[in-house]
Amino acid sequence: MADYWLNKKVGITGGASGLGLRISIILESKGAKITIIDRVDDPKFSFDYNYLQFDLSKGIPDLKDYNFDVFISNAAIFSGYKPFSKFSDEEITNNILVNVLAPTLLLKNIKCTKHVLINSVCSLSGLINISLYCASKSFLKTLNESLRREGMNTLIYYPFKINTNMFKDLNDRFVLKVEDVANDIIKSIEKNKKEVFNPFYYRFVFLFGFFPNCFTDLIYKWIDKFFKR
Repeated sequence: MADYWLNKKVGITGGASGLGLRISIILESKGAKITIIDRVDDPKFSFDYNYLQFDLSKGIPDLKDYNFDVFISNAAIFSGYKPFSKFSDEEITNNILVNVLAPTLLLKNIKCTKHVLINSVCSLSGLINISLYCASKSFLKTLNESLRREGMNTLIYYPFKINTNMFKDLNDRFVLKVEDVANDIIKSIEKNKKEVFNPFYYRFVFLFGFFPNCFTDLIYKWIDKFFKR
């Protein structure tokens, strides 16, 4: 895979920080031509890249003149660890705009050979105090299943919590290193994988569906205590 990324055109949302930045740095070092899309001013990084400043809560940028080999929908927001009743109407709207509408429109309108969705293990069940994030990521999970069966070339990646600022409100036990996750995503693209869980055992969360709600609700209450600082 030494030359896999040479001159490949890669677009990535949320590429100015966290996981997106780490992926961008690694891919540029492998010879890819990177286009970062983010809402903040261009941070003027030392590696080579093209930068499009755009706030995905306002829609999606005009990329009709771009033709990517790989497009990575990485941008997302997390509005805090709290009950649904504590979210403001503005927070709910922004979650839907950034976490649901923007990646959906990008899937529809971006010209690329492979579309990568950075999802979350939170999409696999409704966790206490993470309702908006779980619901928005569950939407992408189901949408991707349909698109894959319709023949679209996608990879959906489900990581556990990563050591970035996005989930700083949650407990850090068993956190994933951003460098390791970035490298695993890149290897998954190279191997043309369609669905990856990190850690792998989250693939089996569906087995909870065989148990009664009274049992699974107790499990998720324990998980809630685990996440609290």
